[in-house]
Amino acid sequence: MDIGAVVCPAHPKFWETFYATSGPGGTCPMEWFLGWSQCRDVVLPAVQSCVDRRGGGSAAVLHCGCGSSLLAEEMVRDPECPEGVQVLNVDLNPVVIERMAGRRKLSPSLQQRVLYEVGDICAMNFSDESFDLVLDKGAVDAFFSNTGPEQGDNSNVIKYFAEVYRVLRGGGQFLVLSVTSDSELVFPYSCAHDWDFNFESLQVSSQKDSEEYFAAPDDTERDRAADARGAGPPSRSSRSRGRVCR
Repeated sequence: MDIGAVVCPAHPKFWETFYATSGPGGTCPMEWFLGWSQCRDVVLPAVQSCVDRRGGGSAAVLHCGCGSSLLAEEMVRDPECPEGVQVLNVDLNPVVIERMAGRRKLSPSLQQRVLYEVGDICAMNFSDESFDLVLDKGAVDAFFSNTGPEQGDNSNVIKYFAEVYRVLRGGGQFLVLSVTSDSELVFPYSCAHDWDFNFESLQVSSQKDSEEYFAAPDDTERDRAADARGAGPPSRSSRSRGRVCR
């Protein structure tokens, strides 16, 4: 099934089809890109920074648009992750949340640190300043797959970033792991709030081609042009990391 022909990933219908039992995401888990081993050296320092700032050895992490990623489970299993860190995974699709919450692959103690909840990241039900760290791995890419709005005028991203800003505690961090290598896509949205912004490109081993679902037409053409030029080794790919601090 060509789910890309159904509707773009910015639309909930895309994920209804994707996570259906017969769809390509019908089995759990699945990482779009960047498994824990590839991003731990980026995520763990951010987590530790939040723990140190808050004190008491604890931190509340919100994983937006979690899908069927094992990122949170593998994070709390990591021996270098502080024991007081709790991760709430949120996704709009109830099927994948039920599936992930029912896995029960963690010990009882770790289950208390990894929670799953159905929710709209563009209209969250959380109180202001509820989290120390908001983690995004691919959610903003899904929103950017809607190529209709002009740059800086994507309504989903505007609502999403406003909600992230609202639920972050003062001094909190919003860590975005993205397949795009263009900081100019994200920067206009971060400027709408009084965030400090840092952008960095990372070189990691390619995992799979699932990010093709997120690629906008101009990105696809740019990647093809780079391939034609022989730019970079084929077994490596660029991933972007953006961090905004409230």
